[in-house]
Amino acid sequence: MGADIQPYAWLILFAAFMGLFLNSSLNYSSGVIHVALLQKYPEEDVTNIAWLGSLFSCMFAFTGILASVIINTFNVRVCVMASGIFTVVGFTMSYFVQDFKLLFLTYGLIGGCGQGLCHTGCLVSLGYYFKEKIGMVSGIALSGCGLCMFVFPPLTQFLFDTYGINGAFLILGGIGFQATMLGSLMTPTKYEKHTSRRLCRKSHDGNKDYLIKKKSVHQTAGSGLALFRSFSVWGLMISTFCFSMALSTVYLLLPEYFIHHGSSKQEAALVLSVCGVTGIISRVMVGFLSSSFDVSVVYSTLFGITATVTLCLKVMTSLASKMTYTAMFGMYVGGCWVLHYNLVVECVGLDQLSTCYGLVMMIGGIGYLVGPPIAGKV
Repeated sequence: MGADIQPYAWLILFAAFMGLFLNSSLNYSSGVIHVALLQKYPEEDVTNIAWLGSLFSCMFAFTGILASVIINTFNVRVCVMASGIFTVVGFTMSYFVQDFKLLFLTYGLIGGCGQGLCHTGCLVSLGYYFKEKIGMVSGIALSGCGLCMFVFPPLTQFLFDTYGINGAFLILGGIGFQATMLGSLMTPTKYEKHTSRRLCRKSHDGNKDYLIKKKSVHQTAGSGLALFRSFSVWGLMISTFCFSMALSTVYLLLPEYFIHHGSSKQEAALVLSVCGVTGIISRVMVGFLSSSFDVSVVYSTLFGITATVTLCLKVMTSLASKMTYTAMFGMYVGGCWVLHYNLVVECVGLDQLSTCYGLVMMIGGIGYLVGPPIAGKV
């Protein structure tokens, strides 16, 4: 990996992997939760329930810009620890909620915000600790998302069957709260400490302190605006918006689609978990090989294959064909997230990594939000 990598960096990699597994990827269970909400609130319009699911799903990306602000103002540790608090508060409040509309606040906004802070914080921490082989490292960490996709859909369905939807919310909140402990392991790096010193340096001269802070804020804002002058960043944002619309629709509505075509709820959750197995393989494999090929070409090719396979979904009605689809979907989509992070690093480098990644994820969050409702209308 390189002689300049400190042993502590491997602990950061472990913390990022576990954070992405336990907290950042609960949105992969949004389809199972969607089915449970349809049953608990049969009087609610299906489109409204789809909006709730898409709101929760989009928040893991939409709050990327908030995560960037927290990281630039404080550090990654504060960001990831805050994510665990948001998750446990949101899901615990959902345990007590009876009015469907309040779930937009508790489950959708607060719980979803915890997902986004953890996702962005964990990935940005890797960029600070690993200067070489970032593709391989991000592939290992993002395999936590694939593991979550394998474990959490059937686990969430089991929790619903055993404890009901309210009890399941409480347990899921407790699982996500583990990000607070994992975030405490992420000690600030020299990049974060430098930013903190610029923002918080004290002076006996109040006017001088004001000028220091004002200059720092202007520099941060200027660097953020400079991103919009990059054609590469614009292309990445448009691409992220489009594939986020598609992915959120599949993750949210696929379990209901399988149930409509003869699968039981537990079977639909298990079939979806196959996507996680192949996603783990894809993320690790693409991460290790990312330095050997043109990232942008492979990134586009993988999504093209995914779209082609999805066009054939209508004729896949047997259990074997459903498992084949989810296996291929996980294989081709999983590696795209690794390449997506690599593209951000290539476009802007480490100096603007947190700002650019947060901005791109926010654009993806908009796609996650509007995708399922549009698909529901169609």
